[in-house]
Amino acid sequence: PLVRRALAERGLLDRAMVLMALATVRAECAAFDPISEAPSPLNTEPPGPPFNKYDRRQDLGNLGPPDGARYRGRGFIQLTGRKNYKLYGSLLGYDLVGNPELANTPQPAAQILAAYLKENEPSIRSGLAGGDLKARRRIVKGGLNGLEGFRARFLAAAPLIRDHDSDVALSKESHGRREG
Repeated sequence: PLVRRALAERGLLDRAMVLMALATVRAECAAFDPISEAPSPLNTEPPGPPFNKYDRRQDLGNLGPPDGARYRGRGFIQLTGRKNYKLYGSLLGYDLVGNPELANTPQPAAQILAAYLKENEPSIRSGLAGGDLKARRRIVKGGLNGLEGFRARFLAAAPLIRDHDSDVALSKESHGRREG
């Protein structure tokens, strides 16, 4: 319900954007709970501290240690970097820079997801219209990590969601199913 409400607030309740949101959340957070990014070779250079690859990334607005760990990926879209925490915090009225864990709580995580999708709506819609799920994943993830899981979830959800008067509803076939 929080994701649906956040999408509604941004005018994103059509089938394409709901599919994009649900597939993104499912690919990033298997249990539909906002989560924190875990250390991995993608974000940590051994023997350094976790998330040290993010510490000085200017594209993320990080200023050095401990910014990598402080502003690691969180929430439904894995919001990453001081710059993004500041941007979405300001946009949504949260102090995400001072309290980055807020991005991991359900309501802010849903609002961040919807705001991010709205901000990138033209390119997302363009790619979806052309069937280019790879390009849409790259917009959210910055790369293709998790593409196959995203694609599988997007395609699996597609027959379960239908448009209804500019709003979405679960199709009759989906009633009783709980997997997201």
